[in-house]
Amino acid sequence: MNLFAKYLLNREINRRLSGSCRQREFRNLKEVKTVLIIYNSYDSEIADECQKLLEQAGKEVSTIAYQKKLQADSRCNADFIVTDSDVRFNSSVNMANVRRLLKNSRFDLAIDMTREENLLLQYILVLTDALMKVGFCKYRRQLHDMLILAPAGETDENENSMQILEKQMIYYLSTISSSREI
Repeated sequence: MNLFAKYLLNREINRRLSGSCRQREFRNLKEVKTVLIIYNSYDSEIADECQKLLEQAGKEVSTIAYQKKLQADSRCNADFIVTDSDVRFNSSVNMANVRRLLKNSRFDLAIDMTREENLLLQYILVLTDALMKVGFCKYRRQLHDMLILAPAGETDENENSMQILEKQMIYYLSTISSSREI
């Protein structure tokens, strides 16, 4: 993605965030029925594990992954894969299937498993009208309702830290009280 497209996409994300009227609700994992997981394709093993855990708990899970370029030999099992080629020079995003999913589905929970700033996945997260958004990254805190940070001594590049973060997320979602329980 070129710099001008990044600038325009960044501006669109900020515009949508500042004008957002999204209804936020903290949900206990027991109350969550539909989940969207957003991640980079190199984290597909961890995302697949998270998806499996949620599906075993009876949740309906959809996944969107990012790859720099579409790779035929990828081990990524996401429902949708977005690439840099989905962003045009004028920052319009060509993701008809993803837009249809986001328009036709109301997610109780969106999980952002990205470890570094990714404007395309941030844009998708902003478009998502999920009741609760959980993330691991530190780049744009206003994107998430709940942010889970890496434990001391763990780095974002460490795959073990992603597994720890995934377990922490499941733990926190299982123990928090929703606004309905208060």
